Amino acid sequence: MTDAVDPREQVVRAADQLFNAHGVHAVGMDKVRDAAGVSLKKIYSMFPSKEALILAVLDDRTRQWNSGIAACAEGLSSPRERLLAVFDFLLQWFGTDEFRGCAFINAYGELGAEMPSVAAAVRAQKADFIVISFDKRTTPAPVTRTGAGQAGLTS
Repeated sequence: MTDAVDPREQVVRAADQLFNAHGVHAVGMDKVRDAAGVSLKKIYSMFPSKEALILAVLDDRTRQWNSGIAACAEGLSSPRERLLAVFDFLLQWFGTDEFRGCAFINAYGELGAEMPSVAAAVRAQKADFIVISFDKRTTPAPVTRTGAGQAGLTS
């Protein structure tokens, strides 16, 4: 018996790899289709627009980031230790062959001015990072406009 991969996950992973390697603007939905092996009709039934797919990729990256930081900080209690654990995580990440910079900063640089939803997703991820890095919780608290503003993450 083979484990079938969820088509949504296939599309998100393929888009993530393509966006990371080539940039978001350079990747059309046809390239995502080819890389994921999922028809355009199916892709558009899951993601009604490229923007929705971009947001799903950023959401997946947020989960990867949060779990990576949490794993490095597991068992650490002091704020100093938790902060230093972030650098352990970054060292591992920067050493991968796939590293092309921060997906959030790259997406913001390409799309932040033209897609407010992408800018908001990036700001939320950065606010989550503050919570996870400096709070004892391993999952982010809901980001409110007030909370993000206090962290200096709103315009």
